[in-house]
This record gives sequence, structure tokens and C-alpha cells, in this order.
Amino acid sequence: MRVASPFSRTRVETGQALAGLLAGSWQQPPHENPALSNQLLSRLAPAVTSGGGSGLAWFRIRQSGKDLSPSVLRVYHEAYISLVATAAAHEADLERLSNALCAANIRFVLLKGWSVGRLYPESGLRPSGDIDLWIDPQQRLAAEAILRDLALTRAVDLEHDQLARFEDRGFAEFYALCDTVQLGSTAVKILRPEDQVRILCLHFLKHGGWRPLWLCDIAILLESERGTFDWKVCLGANHRRAYWIGSTIALARELLEARIPAGAPYPVTSSPPKWLVGTVLWEWGDPRPPSTPAFAVLLPSLWHQPWQVKTLLRGRWRNSIQATTDCDGGFIATWPRWVYQARDAVARATRFCLKTRLLRKQISSFTR
Repeated sequence: MRVASPFSRTRVETGQALAGLLAGSWQQPPHENPALSNQLLSRLAPAVTSGGGSGLAWFRIRQSGKDLSPSVLRVYHEAYISLVATAAAHEADLERLSNALCAANIRFVLLKGWSVGRLYPESGLRPSGDIDLWIDPQQRLAAEAILRDLALTRAVDLEHDQLARFEDRGFAEFYALCDTVQLGSTAVKILRPEDQVRILCLHFLKHGGWRPLWLCDIAILLESERGTFDWKVCLGANHRRAYWIGSTIALARELLEARIPAGAPYPVTSSPPKWLVGTVLWEWGDPRPPSTPAFAVLLPSLWHQPWQVKTLLRGRWRNSIQATTDCDGGFIATWPRWVYQARDAVARATRFCLKTRLLRKQISSFTR
């Protein structure tokens, strides 16, 4: 697939090659291998690893290993072995934590991570990061005390601002409709498939679509659904956000050849916006999280060195996906994306300045 893009052709082509490598890689048997070569896999290795897809890549290429050099195979195999070990440690911590929370009668929902990873055909195909829990707000303090006592090796994330930003429903409403799955000897709550796909799509967009694994998660969730998938629940009542979510699912279909449950509405069956495809492929060409300081943080130095504005601006705009979602913008709007990026940059800089001013006032009042 060729995409007209204002981005660097080489980087976009790397993103396209990565999408081709991961497309259908979770399926059994995996999709027929694309044209793999030692040169291509060597070139893709850094992007595949940083994007979380090395396990899936190994799952695909190990079936055609006779055509590849041992040195290339070793890179992917070693990455896969590391992921298997990490997944085992992650699951052990998660089981300890779940047992402790259940024993204390604390209500929680397991988000992302293992709740999706369990659907992959083998352990280690999906990297394990933090443990994401949504705790009953009324039991938050008790849960934090348990976390301190357990001293887990894995970080536990209890903050999920996208639920406050994008959802009208609260914890109790989500919890009442959760599915229950078995984790070792403990029954844990996970989101029902429609809510899980919805949350993952919004998470993907919130972070600018930079990690291919997140779109693989959406794809495998859609393909694992064997019952009747409620598209109205998945897309939600907000028309604009329904297009966000539908476009993300369409992206999984177009880039990763995901199989979509029957009855999908127009936002899902239509082609995703070209700007969305182009931005995602650009990010996948070097799928590392942005590490440069926010532009607002650099404003003080810009005040003293205004001639450095071009240098400071370079690479510090949020990408068009993040900016559009931050501004609650339309995915099918005809506006150029830089409008949202400029608006988002101004809003973030303004918030930073207001916080800095407030902080200075507080410090001043304490020192008087």
C-alpha cells in the first residue's frame, strides 16, 4: 500500500514494511510471509523491538528460518526469549496483587496488559509493561496501602486520565458489565470486549499511534470475539469520537489486515483518513515515545534567545493525532492538521505559564 505523505519517504516506507511484517502475525497459522530478506529484517529490527513487535515478528519468521541467516534469526529469537521471561514475572506479580486485592474485597478492573496478552497464541508474543488497574475510587486509599506492602517488581499504574477525558460512565457502570476471567487461582474483572476495544482505541490515539503493538491488541481483540459484537457500545454516543474509534479500527483492518466482526457501521468499513494513515506509518518508522522536552518547558530560554525559535520548535509539536484528540477535533474535517497542532501548542503553553505563575505565588507566600 502506498500512501501520499508529507513525511520522509524512507521513514514512511519503514513503517509500511513493519506493518507488512506484523499483519496477521498473531493468527494461527500466521499469514503467509511477506517477502522477507536478511536485509529487510536487519533494517526493521530496531523499529520492531522498540514498537513491541519482536515477539510477533519471531512467531512469523521462525516458520521460514531456513531462508534467513542465523545472525538475523538470533536477534529476533533472543528478543522473544526475553519477552517470555518478562511475561512470566509480570504474571506472577499480577497474580500476587490480584490475590491481595480480592482478599481485601477491593473492587478493581484489569486494563490492557495481561487482559489482552492472554488472547495471543503464546506467552511472550506481547511485551508486559506496567500493571494497569482501575480501582473503585472509594477504595483507592486501601488499595495504595496494599501496594506499598507488596513491594512488587512491576510498576502499578492507577491513573487513567483518558477515562475522565473521554468517558461519561463511571467505575460502577463499567464494573457491572465486566467479564470475569481466571488468573491462576483468582477470578479477576476485565472490560467486556466492546469497552476494551473502545478504551484501547482511545489510548492509541491519545499517545499519537506511535506503538504498533497497540494496534495489534485492537486487532486480536476484534478477532477473538465469537459472540455478537455490540458496535453501538464500542463506538459510543458521541458522534465525533465514534469516528475516532471507527477510524482506528479501520486502520487495524487496512494496515494489519485485521478481521472485523459482522455488522460494522460506516466509520469502521470506510477507509481511514489519509492523514491518519500517514502519521501512523511515520511514527512506526521510528516507534519510540517522544522524549524531547515540551515546548512550554523551553519558553523561558526562548524568551532570552528568541532567534532560537525555529530550533526549539523542531520536533516539539505534538503529532497530528495527539493534537486532534487534545482539541476534540474531527477526523474527517477538511481543516489542515497543523491548525490543531498550533492550537494545542498554544493551549499547553498557556497552561504551563499559568501553573508556573501560580507556583511562584505559592512559593512567595510561603517565604514571606
